[in-house]
Amino acid sequence: GQAYEAWDRELNKVYKFLMSELSDNQKTRLRNEERAWLKRKDKEMDKAAEEMAMGRDENGELVGCGTGCGHAERAMNIEMTKERTIELARMYDELHK
Repeated sequence: GQAYEAWDRELNKVYKFLMSELSDNQKTRLRNEERAWLKRKDKEMDKAAEEMAMGRDENGELVGCGTGCGHAERAMNIEMTKERTIELARMYDELHK
């Protein structure tokens, strides 16, 4: 949990720095991109958990998951948040070249 929280705080900090320097059109584009990224992240986290499960029940819920699903989901969350933070930081750096 601490690793994710640290990356999430950093992501939010970089996002705010970046938003503070963009035009209105660029802000809208970045906001939409961020929303799409959040949806992708949720899907990838679910996919990572599903790979550890035995399948899904009739309601679409994962079965036979155990702790492996949670670990896989958290690992994906950390990795994608870290990658997005670095991506936003690079965007910010590009503005200052």
